[in-house]
Amino acid sequence: MVLFRIVDIGPDLFAMSATISYATMLAKKGEKNALKLADLFCREARKRIDQNFRTLFDNTDELAYKVVQEMMKGE
Repeated sequence: MVLFRIVDIGPDLFAMSATISYATMLAKKGEKNALKLADLFCREARKRIDQNFRTLFDNTDELAYKVVQEMMKGE
């Protein structure tokens, strides 16, 4: 699960950089709201990234694993 959280961070970072790059190009062409929209998107992505870092090692993975193992044994 730790690896999954780390892997989830990558696409958000890529999407943020692509969004900023595209919005910068649009802003140079006169699109007034491009940077505002990019900022909004990046703020939302940052929340997901922060959450993934917060729960990297502070999570319920161990308990979830134990519960699933018990269920698979029919308990």
